[in-house]
Amino acid sequence: MAIAVEVLYPGATTDQYDAAVKALGLAVGGEHPGALFHWAAQTDAGVKVVDVWASKDQMQRFVEEQVAPAGREAGLPDPELAFIDVHAYMVGR
Repeated sequence: MAIAVEVLYPGATTDQYDAAVKALGLAVGGEHPGALFHWAAQTDAGVKVVDVWASKDQMQRFVEEQVAPAGREAGLPDPELAFIDVHAYMVGR
């Protein structure tokens, strides 16, 4: 079952987010190696990221092996996570 994860990096900036993305070897507007969909935005509380993944296991493996180390390197604070089972999703062409 697909899963959505809402992530808040409290007090973080988009510069820190961008540094983590660069450390992962990814590019804004480019392809993501695992997520079906990904977006990030600056909010009053910090940087919010929302992903949709095919499975929670895939997402957790990617976070543990790649995102967490890149986030620490970029100075991102520990994230707050909320998981949501996805009923349906659609993709653009």
